[in-house]
Amino acid sequence: KIMNNKSRKAKGRILQTELLECRITGFKTIEATFRDVIYKGCKGEMAQFRMSGFKNARFDECKLDGGDFHGADLPGVLFADCNLDNTQFSHTNLKGVDFSSSSIDGIHINPESIDGIVVEPYQAARLSEYLGLIVKWDE
Repeated sequence: KIMNNKSRKAKGRILQTELLECRITGFKTIEATFRDVIYKGCKGEMAQFRMSGFKNARFDECKLDGGDFHGADLPGVLFADCNLDNTQFSHTNLKGVDFSSSSIDGIHINPESIDGIVVEPYQAARLSEYLGLIVKWDE
């Protein structure tokens, strides 16, 4: 069951699945469960995974810009070579999530969600703005 029309929430479970080069643009799930799932080469601009739980999941070379992971539980998820520009990660458990090889320009994140994420130095400098720091860039 993926859609519950009474509540207008797209709930469901995707387990032990590999999605290869799928078009998931505008895909919408709310409070869904994703376990042992691999997304590889998927085009998922504006995909919504709000308040969903992920375990043993990875996204490889996916285009997820403008996506929405608000309130999701993503501990240890790997985003490898993904476009996550302008994606919503507010109030999301990101502990152990690796963004280091992905583009995260303009992501929406609150300070509490930054704790424990893995980023490269340039990304760290950009994310420090969410902690109230002003980074002075040499020009």
